[in-house]
Amino acid sequence: MKQVSAGNLNVNITVQSKDGLEVLALGFNRMLEDLREHTQESLENEKIKQQLEIDLLPSQINPHFIYNTLNTVIYLARKQRHHDITEMMTAFIHILQDAVQVGNNEVFSSVEKEVGIIQDYTKIQKYRYRDQFELHLDIADNVSTIYMPKTGSPHCSFI
Repeated sequence: MKQVSAGNLNVNITVQSKDGLEVLALGFNRMLEDLREHTQESLENEKIKQQLEIDLLPSQINPHFIYNTLNTVIYLARKQRHHDITEMMTAFIHILQDAVQVGNNEVFSSVEKEVGIIQDYTKIQKYRYRDQFELHLDIADNVSTIYMPKTGSPHCSFI
């Protein structure tokens, strides 16, 4: 019982006394087996839950962001600003590709790559809100290869 209280569920008690102590040991063993099964089931359910969250991530790109981006492209097309359209759509494609990678279980990314996504997002927003904001990033060089939750993951989302 001390081993079980310390977290070891892989024990078994063997008592052959033909009395209440043996019945108690059998009950204890049955309880441990049920506890092991319940623990395993809980772990499997948690894995399934996490996988479902990851699988749903690509659908979490804000529909307003998509609508506004495409609406801005229409505006630029009417003004025949082809270079701007190309630049904006390239940034948009990078963001969508990143979202698809999150859906493929890639939930961590380097700071350097995430800064690129933020810059792409900002590029799109600058077409929509021309001259209304500026982005200044001050990121130490030694953190560029550190991994962090990706934009679009359950822990970090702005799109």
